[in-house]
Amino acid sequence: MQDTLKILETVNQFYSQSFNQLVIITVAVLTFAGVIMPILISLYQKRLFRLEHQEIKEKIKEELNEDMQDAVTRIREEYEEKEKEHHDKIKYIENKLEKEVSGALGASLHLQASMNIRDGSYLAAFYSLTRAATNHIKSEKEVNLRRALKLINNKCLPELDRNTLEHDEYIIESFEDLVKSLAEFNSNQRYDDDIRFLKIRFKNAMEREHNDEA
Repeated sequence: MQDTLKILETVNQFYSQSFNQLVIITVAVLTFAGVIMPILISLYQKRLFRLEHQEIKEKIKEELNEDMQDAVTRIREEYEEKEKEHHDKIKYIENKLEKEVSGALGASLHLQASMNIRDGSYLAAFYSLTRAATNHIKSEKEVNLRRALKLINNKCLPELDRNTLEHDEYIIESFEDLVKSLAEFNSNQRYDDDIRFLKIRFKNAMEREHNDEA
């Protein structure tokens, strides 16, 4: 009988301890599931939200940077295009103005040379005509250019000699500038004969010993 009671008491203690442990475990599980788990889930969701928010911010920032770069590139290209157009317009106006000035100067020198020839001042006429012809080239006045070349070859150089031509270094330099400009202007070789005649007549004049200018 005594042994039976001990067994029953032992069994009772075992089940009591087991029940208490079960209660503790159950309370712990319920506490974890009802309190800790929501907190952990909330923290996880907040962290996940922060990560997603940061990712979205980075994505938006990247897209904004790309859009900004595209806008800057587009504006720069438009500015450069307009600047080029503006520069081309200015260049066109400058070239046109330069041609007009050269044309007027060439005409004035040509007229002065004609008066010098009429007066028999062939050296002065030669100098004015070489400068006039150079300006006719710049202004692309080819009719006037051919008239000036004809006067140089047929009227002036036959009347000049070495002593006269070497009287002033600017006279020879002006002639050399004309030949150089005419060679550069000589597309399609249409001025080949004029250049050759200029060189021949000038060479003959430089070999001529003396021929006083009237």
